Amino acid sequence: MCKDETDPKCLLCAKEEVNIEHFILKCESLRIVRNAILQEITTTLNAMGIQFDELSTNEKLQHILDLTPIAKEKKLSPVSVVQIKRLTRRLLYQLHIARYKMETALTVEQQVCIALRFYASGSFLQVIGDTMGYDKATVSRAVNDVTNALIDVKDNFIQWPKDINSKNRMQCGFHRQMNFPNVLGCSDCTHVRIKGPSEDEEAFANRKRHHSVNVQAVCDYEGQVDTKSRDNCCRQTHSSYELKIVKSEPVFKVRMKPEKVCRVFGACAILHNIALTRNEPLDDVCDVDVHQDQPVQVPPFEGEQDSRHIREHIARVFFNRNT
Repeated sequence: MCKDETDPKCLLCAKEEVNIEHFILKCESLRIVRNAILQEITTTLNAMGIQFDELSTNEKLQHILDLTPIAKEKKLSPVSVVQIKRLTRRLLYQLHIARYKMETALTVEQQVCIALRFYASGSFLQVIGDTMGYDKATVSRAVNDVTNALIDVKDNFIQWPKDINSKNRMQCGFHRQMNFPNVLGCSDCTHVRIKGPSEDEEAFANRKRHHSVNVQAVCDYEGQVDTKSRDNCCRQTHSSYELKIVKSEPVFKVRMKPEKVCRVFGACAILHNIALTRNEPLDDVCDVDVHQDQPVQVPPFEGEQDSRHIREHIARVFFNRNT
């Protein structure tokens, strides 16, 4: 529990010299874990005529670590002794577990680096752990925690344009780039290979005879994902199992349950939007600068109102480079 041999202070609270008394009764970092069980011990001993709160520190430690002398002195029944020992053992166990978790806890930066490595490579958790010096369980926990943290703030970074100004901006942006009017987003789909799930396996077998999730991406003219992930993006049938993400070409098989696959790609979409917002260089995003803030006026089509004539009118008016 010490930082090193030259620093006797507690590694958890860094306030006092570490010893058994500090660990069991005084360390502030363990206060929440300690108080909950100490309250049960106090109540139990009070019912037996022992006022635990009025005892000295050494007497409290004696009651927790070795109850035998007190049991003989107070003539406690075997049932009472067993009851108290169960509580004191639980206290010591919970304190040790809490201390271990705090001493081995990863910093936020370490967890983010682990998650980013997984997002970028899609490698086995074990391989990532071996590369970065962590065990597989730690990597899995870090990826899960970072993914959940990103999904919790998805509404701040993935938004569909709602007000008229946002919609006009989207339409102007697409028209400036592609000369196509009234467009709010580009959509595409792809199959992302996954490990066959143990439950409802047939629902995830696609026409190419491998397991996958059908992923749909919707982005704006700047390449930002602008469709919110559904609260329940996972459905029971393969055809409707979808998630809004930006990447459209899978380069690895995701070895996770389908529900986690959805959340991981959602996290990637959020990170993609954050990168664009902060002007991070991206190889697959064009440098576009759109200043037009008025909606494009589309000339009315007064010909025959069928699909063929309307399609020819759009191609002639908006995509004829000679006009």
